Amino acid sequence: MSMQGGNEVGEWMQHHHSVQPGRNGQEIHVFTIGVEDVFGGSSSKKSWTISVPLGFVVFTFEVSIDIATGSFSVCAYVKVPLYPQIELGCVTGSLIGGASMSFEGGITSGSLRFYMKDKWLGLEYDVNVLGMPYAGDVKLIPIP
Repeated sequence: MSMQGGNEVGEWMQHHHSVQPGRNGQEIHVFTIGVEDVFGGSSSKKSWTISVPLGFVVFTFEVSIDIATGSFSVCAYVKVPLYPQIELGCVTGSLIGGASMSFEGGITSGSLRFYMKDKWLGLEYDVNVLGMPYAGDVKLIPIP
């Protein structure tokens, strides 16, 4: 990404970043990058890498949705500055029924629920980050 022309970063953010209202006046930032198959693959399967900062950590989700079957899989990670990314777990589910996971570790603990609402993949989260509670709902990606 070059800074020539002046607005490439702003244009990239406009297409890959959303800000949504959270609880207690917080803003929740969602950063999304689509992942494409390099050597072909199923045209009905779509994948994204989604990052959601909460407090001083960043939760990252690798999401794959098979539009033809309505199934999806998510692997969740947490990243703390100066430490490597930690895998929290992976789940599979259907867009109709959703999928949930719980995790417990030294830095974070809590639960995540992925579901479809209004043609969006949503995330309901109730997590603790070093004793600080975060809970809410956020739209992650529109479902094609």
